[in-house]
Amino acid sequence: MVVPRERNVTPRYDQKTFDAAGQHNQLQLLISPDKTDNALWINQDAWFSIGQFDAGKELVYTPKEEYNGAYIFVLEGSVEIEGETLHRRDAIGISNYSAASIKALEAAKFLIIDIPLTQFTH
Repeated sequence: MVVPRERNVTPRYDQKTFDAAGQHNQLQLLISPDKTDNALWINQDAWFSIGQFDAGKELVYTPKEEYNGAYIFVLEGSVEIEGETLHRRDAIGISNYSAASIKALEAAKFLIIDIPLTQFTH
């Protein structure tokens, strides 16, 4: 669940154009709670990343924080994640992991949402 770090803050919005080359065979961070990242800032402990991988390319994904889980949504193509095959519009949630292997079985584009599995108070 994506929950605010602080409550009752003034609503805001932002927009940014990302160069698609930054996601070729690598993850491109789109949204982050850290204002220092080259991403859109969010008042939540959540990181959104996107990647577009060529067939056969593999990535080992590690959570942003020790107790985080990840929700991975396949936008195009097909991937194998920890032995599970996912196709276009499939998704998987992973938890209790220190690293997850993601392999493009064919050209694939996917979104990773990295969030805490337990709610912390700030």
